Amino acid sequence: MSEAELHQLLFDAVAEARSNFDFWLSITFAVLVGGHYTFGRLNQRFRRLALSLYGFVALAFFLRWLDASSVVQEYTSQLDGLGSYVPFEQPVSHVAWALQSALIFVGSLAMLFFLGRKTKEAGHS
Repeated sequence: MSEAELHQLLFDAVAEARSNFDFWLSITFAVLVGGHYTFGRLNQRFRRLALSLYGFVALAFFLRWLDASSVVQEYTSQLDGLGSYVPFEQPVSHVAWALQSALIFVGSLAMLFFLGRKTKEAGHS
């Protein structure tokens, strides 16, 4: 592959990763607000369904995030092998990747915990 093609593929992979992260963040915020105001009104079956669906969606986005980051790493390695310019500062990009990965993982678990508590609260009332 040529250097120009690798640069384009690298930027496409980064754009895909950012898009996945932004979409996960939007979904999580929507579930947070929606769950806070309406979760107590749903019956037990629908609360569990919502909890399961959010969990599966969050897992899918986390796996897509990891996949996109591995593709970025592969293209970066190929550019390094060619002795080409890599447009991302390694220490900064590694820290940003780690923080965003932790945010997706911990944020999803926190949301599942929040929804699970809402389910227990609604079950007792």
